[in-house]
Amino acid sequence: MKAVTLLFSLFLWAGTQLSAQFTPFSPPAHLEQVVGNTKVIIDYDRPASRGRKIFGGLVPWNERWQTGASGTRINFSRAVSFGGQAVPAGTYGLLVVPGPKEWTLLLNTNGDEFGFVEYDETKNIAEVKVPAAKAGRFYDAFSIDLDISPENARMYLSWTDVQVSVPIETRTEELAMAYIDSLLAAPLVKISDPYFQAARYLLFTRRGDEKAPDIIHQLQRVDKGYYPYRMLMEAYVHLGQQVQALQTIEQGIEVTKREFAARPERLLSILKYWEEERGKVEAMLRP
Repeated sequence: MKAVTLLFSLFLWAGTQLSAQFTPFSPPAHLEQVVGNTKVIIDYDRPASRGRKIFGGLVPWNERWQTGASGTRINFSRAVSFGGQAVPAGTYGLLVVPGPKEWTLLLNTNGDEFGFVEYDETKNIAEVKVPAAKAGRFYDAFSIDLDISPENARMYLSWTDVQVSVPIETRTEELAMAYIDSLLAAPLVKISDPYFQAARYLLFTRRGDEKAPDIIHQLQRVDKGYYPYRMLMEAYVHLGQQVQALQTIEQGIEVTKREFAARPERLLSILKYWEEERGKVEAMLRP
């Protein structure tokens, strides 16, 4: 019995050692990216072309392909728009039907069926047609990439000299603006962070500029420092309200003097900032 166990252990060890000598033909890949307020996770594998004709050869034209050697899963933590089609949060299988000039991209709710052997057309939740294009470089291995903007993304599928892409849009702006409206409508909360983050979002994205002064006024009620005045001045400049911006600068200077009375170097630095900003705003008022 001991001899059998020893022999089995030797075979197991030998198999482990042998497999360690070879790399997988289609290495697994994991892509995780935050897009706006949504996390996108893509798990796939990357077969190499190895000199073979891929599209119109190994991958026939106008036939469904599981996208990679074993299939591709994509997960959205929140609802998104995939190529203009609404897709709820969840995990999906990504399949494609490649053509010489146009591809069809499919998201199928049977995402747990690795390889999608049991493909069911009725479980497709999105079907998007996209043009095929020449890739900017040669991709020996099948690749999936996400190019992100502040709130949205474009997903690229590339192999050899072929590339297709599809937009992925989140509801970040819609949800953010709804949250800001709720902050303005609700009673004042005694912490500054919700107002600060909302004001920062409005100033950075330049969306809802008209709401920025209101949210910053709320911030000023709980944060008595100089920085909310700096944000308010910026909001008025965005709105083209230079007179109000100058008034805010004067108020900010007084608050700065009180806040940093015991820190003269910091005080001088911020007062210099205010003088520079005053010069810029006054220049806007000149004919």
